[in-house]
Amino acid sequence: MMDKKSLALGIALLAGASAASAEGFGVAVNTGLVGLGVGTGADITYSVHPMVNVRGGFMGGTKSADVTIEANDFAITSKVNTMGVYADWMIFAGDLRLTAGYVTNSGNINLTASGNIDFGGAGTVNTTVDADIDFKASPYVGIGWGNAAEQDDTFGFNVDVGVLLDSKPTATINSAAGASPAQIAALEDELAGDNAMKMLPVITVGLTYHF
Repeated sequence: MMDKKSLALGIALLAGASAASAEGFGVAVNTGLVGLGVGTGADITYSVHPMVNVRGGFMGGTKSADVTIEANDFAITSKVNTMGVYADWMIFAGDLRLTAGYVTNSGNINLTASGNIDFGGAGTVNTTVDADIDFKASPYVGIGWGNAAEQDDTFGFNVDVGVLLDSKPTATINSAAGASPAQIAALEDELAGDNAMKMLPVITVGLTYHF
């Protein structure tokens, strides 16, 4: 499986080998929301055609918050750790773009809750729950603005809005004293099947630099 260093090195070598003859080559530093977490990271962009860019990059970070999932109030810690490759269609050869990509997502969400917990319709138990939700590699689709490979702009600004489409993440109940195996399985299915976990929003902004 790719890690951040190998992904970045591979993209850098490809772009470096082609930069002399490329129409456009640039980098971006980004920050924003990925799922329920906040991350920062970087992209490398290479123009293969006036209307097509390819990108690769990563984001990482953590965020703590309180959320309600299926009537249960959880304290969460969300860890962002993504690496992705993307193709941008630059609409009308401008800065507006449609994006499709593939993203590895080794981040996770830890959830804790105490009190009268609803175990996915299998009854309630007064207990303390500790759970983890883990994600898989998934497609990305989105729309954005900005072009790090634009020759006319040494510095620029970009924004991306999209979703990671994870068909079913994996939920694991680490502890829930007093809950039966059936109740634990029901809550795991409920957490993994929640729409907020299956379609993770991505909203990022960044600064770009063209070489």
